[in-house]
Amino acid sequence: MKLWTSEHVYDHPWETVTAACWQKYPNSNLPQVIGAHVTDRQLNTQTGTLTTVRLMKCQQSLPSWMKKFVGVSCGFVREETIVNALQKSFVAKTRNLSFNNYLSMEETCTYSPDPKDANKTLFKQEYSVTAGPGLFGLAGSLESFVVSRATENAHKGRKAMEHVIERIKEETQNISILPVVACEASNTSTSTTTTTTTTTTASNSAPASSADLLVVNSR
Repeated sequence: MKLWTSEHVYDHPWETVTAACWQKYPNSNLPQVIGAHVTDRQLNTQTGTLTTVRLMKCQQSLPSWMKKFVGVSCGFVREETIVNALQKSFVAKTRNLSFNNYLSMEETCTYSPDPKDANKTLFKQEYSVTAGPGLFGLAGSLESFVVSRATENAHKGRKAMEHVIERIKEETQNISILPVVACEASNTSTSTTTTTTTTTTASNSAPASSADLLVVNSR
């Protein structure tokens, strides 16, 4: 068995980072994840804990000699996520369902507010891989290969998260701008209507023009 750990600090609040976790797939930075489907979701009303199970279809990157054993390179992964918004706790545990008679892979990812800065998020990743006994002398080589791929994919995963986070921030900014734009439009319309009404009243017998009617009717 081989173990691999990693830590990374996102320069974004916990709420933003965890929101990006749910929107991480599909992602052009992680083409190996073909799809993700929610199979179960339960909310514990007493503790406020939300547990979600997702089934993911992945294109596994395996050495050519390994493909001779398993026959295919596409497999399934089970992810269980436990979230508590009140405690700001987000834990995702993943394990492979395919090829587990040859290789067992387990990953635990945690997201929590950075103890040094509450406006940042501390991300911890733990990965373990165990080759099956049937591989004999190839077990060590396969475990080393998988760990090296995990290191490479971790970098891609952080890049993918940043991409989603920026998209969320942009969408949030656009939503926050809408009320301001609507308010300014409303003020402009009211100002125009008031001016038009005053002009029409001053002329007394002069009929309102079609443009004036349009402005008044647009309130």
